[in-house]
Amino acid sequence: MAARPVAVAAVTSPDRFLAMTRGLATPAQTPPRLDEDGLPVEDPIFAMPRTEDGKIDSKGLWRKVQLLAPQLAGAGLAVVGVYGVSKVIVSLTSTLLNVTLTQAVTIGFGGGILTAAGIAAGAYAVSGRFSIRPELVFRTAFHKLKNSQLVVDAIGAPVKAGALRAYTIQQGHMAFCADNSLKWVSPRVQMLFALEGSQHSAMVSLEAETVNGALNFTLLTVDVLGAKQNAPPLVVEGLQDRLEVRGQLRGFLQSERVRYIEQTKPSPEEVEVGIGSQHPRA
Repeated sequence: MAARPVAVAAVTSPDRFLAMTRGLATPAQTPPRLDEDGLPVEDPIFAMPRTEDGKIDSKGLWRKVQLLAPQLAGAGLAVVGVYGVSKVIVSLTSTLLNVTLTQAVTIGFGGGILTAAGIAAGAYAVSGRFSIRPELVFRTAFHKLKNSQLVVDAIGAPVKAGALRAYTIQQGHMAFCADNSLKWVSPRVQMLFALEGSQHSAMVSLEAETVNGALNFTLLTVDVLGAKQNAPPLVVEGLQDRLEVRGQLRGFLQSERVRYIEQTKPSPEEVEVGIGSQHPRA
């Protein structure tokens, strides 16, 4: 008589109620199995769910598979991950233990070459952003003028470089502005060089700077020699408010401190016009 109340208590226990609400079992489908003491028997996690007549319960089996799928997938991934890491470690260890002296020297030499090449490429890129090359400025400006229809109409084709080339150069540096704020001053070149056309000669005045590694002309003008007096210059590129550069360069060339040479060869020789230190460049 004492076993019956226990069985009723097992059916209505909180654990059994939670299992029924999850859909794992219902009293009509899978009634609790009791042991000889009247206590419910818990199925092992991998036990095959069966009906009262001993047949496999397909619905119960599918529910169990759904419940176990995340755990099985996680366990499988963990096994695969452990296996992959162990294989990599074993392979790396075996490779390092079997490296010969010749292979070690070859690897070290190759690594040194790649490192040096990377450092050189980085230094070249940095140098291009923080410096300016006068010969590059001259070639770029001459190419622009040679292909400018405005210049060709003014002095006649073909357009050739003249004998004189002179420039001042200012490397990039930090400077304080009027409001005492620190500002980066881009490297710049101010240059004069002569042009020869079939009809007239001309003098080119330019100012160029390097901005983020790119060459930018703030002024590129051509004064045609022999043109009408007070004729305005031909502004090929740049800003009108930078025309003062023309006067600065010509006034500096006429000072006693400046020495320049006339070129008799077509090689790109320039005269470096500096402040306090002037010398021709070969």
